[in-house]
Amino acid sequence: MLWILVTLLGCSREDYYADRSLYDNIREVYEDCEEGKIAFLKRKANIQTLFTDCGSNNIYNYNWSPDGRLFYFQLFTNNFIMNPENQGVDQLPIGKPIERGVWLHETALIVPIVESDDGPPMLSVYLTAGMIQNYEIPGSKPADLQVYKDKTMLLTMIDDSGKRRPYFFTEADGFTRAFEFVEEVLNINVAASPNLLAYTDSTGTHLTDLTGSLISDFPDAKRAVPHPDGKYVAIETNGAPLPPIDLGDGKYKDPEVRKREEKRRQQKIDSLPDWVPKEIIPPEINIYNVEIKRRYRIKNFFGERFEWYPNQKYFCSFFIKGIEGQLIQQNIALTDIGVALLMADNDNFPSSIELWTPVPIEKMEKKETVPTE
Repeated sequence: MLWILVTLLGCSREDYYADRSLYDNIREVYEDCEEGKIAFLKRKANIQTLFTDCGSNNIYNYNWSPDGRLFYFQLFTNNFIMNPENQGVDQLPIGKPIERGVWLHETALIVPIVESDDGPPMLSVYLTAGMIQNYEIPGSKPADLQVYKDKTMLLTMIDDSGKRRPYFFTEADGFTRAFEFVEEVLNINVAASPNLLAYTDSTGTHLTDLTGSLISDFPDAKRAVPHPDGKYVAIETNGAPLPPIDLGDGKYKDPEVRKREEKRRQQKIDSLPDWVPKEIIPPEINIYNVEIKRRYRIKNFFGERFEWYPNQKYFCSFFIKGIEGQLIQQNIALTDIGVALLMADNDNFPSSIELWTPVPIEKMEKKETVPTE
């Protein structure tokens, strides 16, 4: 199924401009979307995407079913299930999604919703056969929903302490406090079988076991996602700054041509309005090998909201933001990084991956990340 994913959906231009981030507005103003160019870059990087390359693709959240066959996503105020094999898309008859929904198993979804704008947040358990059961959440702003193990879910919420804390949820027991050694988080992800927990707070991202024993710290990271087998952890961080104007990579061009293009690009950058940042900080994905304590930087794409694709070892899915150093329209991407990681683990680095080099925190703090939400 993986290799027959095709372009499926694209929103209208009117919808596209209705809800845009600064990141996307800047790129759209100064660059035209070239489908042929993006298709070439995807082939070169061995990346597949689910939606049209030049559509709005204003997807908020997504999650693959455990067997990898169905794709749940949120668009505007609605929930949808898509079957990439036959291009079928069904809208779900549940409330307005307020955060990421996830599959409990192949026939059940759990989605944080509200039924009205002033209503309480709830977890909606939706069976694909049509049954729905809602459970009121004893807190606000639920996030980070994921399967912990069996029929137990993990999520975070702002509870009566005023802090975002992790909680377990089961239909039998309701909501109970989880990982009490974690006082407050920005986000959290768990891989229960290999005994790994990754959570981010105001000091960075921390990788521990399920009892809180520290494995590694990542002060520069914004989020981390352990693989279900425990060997690797995906890390989301800020990449090196890029100019907002792209005139190509300059490869195979005469030095004089490259020099003229660089001058023309700098002139365009200098002419940008004051409110437009002169640099864009792309979201970057790194991979940490827990066994050999080595961190890699993925070189051939930019992305965020990473998740390990189920049912295919070391396949991954994410919101793609760029390929080969060039920014592109947001899309949902799917790719295999297993071979590249195996080569890197054996010190035979492919062109798509390199050893991560630390950047001083004080240098990073001087750069203002352009929001991608």
